[in-house]
Amino acid sequence: FHDRDGGFTARPRVYALADSADLDPVTFQPVVGPDYDHPRLLGFFVHGAPYKLFGLLPADRHLFGSLDGQPVHFLGTDKFGRDVLSRAIHGSRVSLMIALTVVFIITVIGTTVGMVSGYFGGRFDVWMQRFVELVLAFPQLPLYLALTTLIPVTAPTNVFLAFVIIVMSALG
Repeated sequence: FHDRDGGFTARPRVYALADSADLDPVTFQPVVGPDYDHPRLLGFFVHGAPYKLFGLLPADRHLFGSLDGQPVHFLGTDKFGRDVLSRAIHGSRVSLMIALTVVFIITVIGTTVGMVSGYFGGRFDVWMQRFVELVLAFPQLPLYLALTTLIPVTAPTNVFLAFVIIVMSALG
């Protein structure tokens, strides 16, 4: 949201990095800085590279990007020119899926236990509350580490992930 003079502008933009004619006096490398002469205006739901939505529907709309169709890399690129943001999102798929699965299972279990406890009430409700407090009193990280040692090293990845989901749901 900053223009060339450092002032505020309401139009979001990105400046590409460019080499200047100046050299760094210590490393004798060209000084790299923003190219204020060629700003890339940003927008939502812009046209871009074609892809298939869910692997089925052809589309070319992207959530955000530059209005002129040039690629925008918000976290930059690696040394091979690959977008770091998309690689981070792609790499977090398994962790996010485990987290969402555990949250769903914990919600179902907690709601069910709470409804049953509230339905019967009285002493049963008090005992259920004390049991839940007992489970939550254990430190979770050492308990998770101890329970993961039960799985053999040769176990397939799917078995390990399923065990992690079960343990985290049970102790959540």
